[in-house]
Amino acid sequence: MKKRLRIIPILLIIAAFLCSPFFAFAFTEEGEAEVPLLQEGDYEILDAPVISHLGKYGETAEQYLYAELLSHSSDINMARFSISCDDVSAFYSDVINDHPDLFFVSSTVKYNYYPSTNCVSHIFPFYVYDEQETETALEEFQRGTQRALEEVNADMSDEQKAMVLHDYICTEGIYPTVKNEDDEDYTPELADREIYHSAYGFFHNKVVVCAGFTLTYSYLLSMVGIDSTYVASDTMHHAWNKIKIGGNWYNCDLTFDNFDTGTDINNYGSVRHAYFMKSDSYFEGDDGAYHFGGITYDDCDSTSDAYDIAFWNDVNSRIYSFGGCYYYLDSTSTYYSAKLVKRELNGDETQLGSLFNTSRLRYRGYRYDEQDNPHEYSFYDTLIRLAFLDNRFYVYNAQKIYSVLFDGTVYDITTVNEYTGGFGVNEDNNLVYQYYNDDTVRVLDKAVFFENNITDTGGGYNNYPDINLDGFVNAKDYAYILKQGG
Repeated sequence: MKKRLRIIPILLIIAAFLCSPFFAFAFTEEGEAEVPLLQEGDYEILDAPVISHLGKYGETAEQYLYAELLSHSSDINMARFSISCDDVSAFYSDVINDHPDLFFVSSTVKYNYYPSTNCVSHIFPFYVYDEQETETALEEFQRGTQRALEEVNADMSDEQKAMVLHDYICTEGIYPTVKNEDDEDYTPELADREIYHSAYGFFHNKVVVCAGFTLTYSYLLSMVGIDSTYVASDTMHHAWNKIKIGGNWYNCDLTFDNFDTGTDINNYGSVRHAYFMKSDSYFEGDDGAYHFGGITYDDCDSTSDAYDIAFWNDVNSRIYSFGGCYYYLDSTSTYYSAKLVKRELNGDETQLGSLFNTSRLRYRGYRYDEQDNPHEYSFYDTLIRLAFLDNRFYVYNAQKIYSVLFDGTVYDITTVNEYTGGFGVNEDNNLVYQYYNDDTVRVLDKAVFFENNITDTGGGYNNYPDINLDGFVNAKDYAYILKQGG
């Protein structure tokens, strides 16, 4: 009798141990997966599961995993969320693809799971960079983000925010020449590097391919409160965005709107708008360059054709937004000239200044449909560009650079006598320009203009160094020029 009494407490202790989480973890098994990540150039999308369980602080599984990955955790306890081993790859891929600031997370992941339930207990991520490298890269990522968000202001509509961020990315981004190892002129410098596919690639040195354009846009839109998702086509080996404006989803392909694809240079201020906010039917047809095979996580069919025929379709330079209005160069009504237009949201247009002389260059090429049939396409580039700096617009046409104030006053800045290639603003807040047949970047240094008597060849007033627009070029302007880094 006494022996039986001694055994019973021992059995109770053993039973409690067997039911404890410690015991369950001790008898987990290991798994490993390679998940498709857009930031590594993988255009496959897995069907991500809906995880209904919440963490102890009310966070979703996605929120919890994102926060842990962002902090570079090496061991993430996921037991509370009951994620099936069958779903972990899709879940892990989904979280990283939806958060472009996780650019430092590798597609390789290990995990432990309970054989009895087939649910994941712990996730063990792999990282591309160590903790110090990640911290440094994230700082660079956030600096680039803040610079891009300076393009947006509070009086913009969601449509306008989407436009200016589209234009900023397209005019700053450079699509590299990418070669495969079996190409005759392949070199390691022309390899398809993973950084090209990430948003970090854009914020690091602006060199990205389609996935990088897509993830950068997705991240910046999330920062200004605009819903978006990405579309990936494994058959096209291509990615683009869908954005939600006014309750409707629209397609945006920043790669096709980037003027520099495959040139390895930045043609400043050159951007197309033919693939901005378009319907599915537009994208799948001739106008949309035969997009096909696109898959996305969300139910976001783009049925609205409200922007298929938009005023921006043929605009090949930047479009700005101030005071709730658009400002852009319109050359559709005349063949050899363009006008700077202020367009209100109701469609009313006002011309600022006089007409600017220009010319056109026709581009031709081929797009291929799902059956690999070639379709010739062409578009005209009007050789005139628009930039904005120091509270005024600048126009570069075939002969000169002008400044235009908001009231329509026009000033000559300098004579160029070459057709426009690129035109924009560099990091030192100086105007830069390129000829269409010469990508050399030429800088209009405001300090040099000041030191050279601030007059043009006609001896008149040149307001380029007049930073504060008070009608005088003096020490106040020069001090601010130096402060800007000009």
